[in-house]
Amino acid sequence: MLIFGVDMLLDQEAQRLFSELVKYDYTQIKLSGEIVSVRIFDNGGKILLSTTVYTGNRFIPNSVRQCVSQRLQIGEGSIRTFLKIDEKEFKIWLHFLGVTSVLDCVKFKNLLEEFNWIAEEWREILEEHGKRDLIHVPRN
Repeated sequence: MLIFGVDMLLDQEAQRLFSELVKYDYTQIKLSGEIVSVRIFDNGGKILLSTTVYTGNRFIPNSVRQCVSQRLQIGEGSIRTFLKIDEKEFKIWLHFLGVTSVLDCVKFKNLLEEFNWIAEEWREILEEHGKRDLIHVPRN
């Protein structure tokens, strides 16, 4: 696994990561403190990026579920992502599914950076929605 802050993902590092991905079809990298899994499949024709954007404590609040069900898009729409709830692990995952035929090293780096930015936005949104379901108990 490679570890980078998104602002530290230099062209040379992106090239090395891109080469490793082509060779092994799978890698995990840490961007801005979170793990992003990158998988190439379908005979090298497709790429899948995944990261967790919400982890519940054995529960996913209703307001978080409602937010996910609205299928909102974040960003200018240059990449389309989708959310998926993992009921067993009480996690919400952000995914991007695309084709590799349009990727070179520079576009791959840009894709990772935009995906990471979208993931950070979702983390903030879902955390705020989760706070809505908190029960406040007054102190005596």
